Amino acid sequence: MPSEADVFIDTITERLLSIRGRGLMMSPADWLVMNDWWDRRIPLHVITECMDEAEARGVRPRNLRYFVPAVDEAWRQVLDMQGLEEAGR
Repeated sequence: MPSEADVFIDTITERLLSIRGRGLMMSPADWLVMNDWWDRRIPLHVITECMDEAEARGVRPRNLRYFVPAVDEAWRQVLDMQGLEEAGR
């Protein structure tokens, strides 16, 4: 059974391949981005939603760095919402 980290990496890698529509070789920079997201515990669904939105707009990024601003913003919004929910208790 694959670990949670394996699922995280495989899912992101497969999504990037699907969006790019051609062979994929993850660069060291891509690994750094994935490791940062993993270390920050950004949920996979937040990342894949940002990737899906870019794909829907017809964007074909060459690497994961393209998604960093969108993922950071989406994660900030999630954290802000969690803060509001906790404050409302």
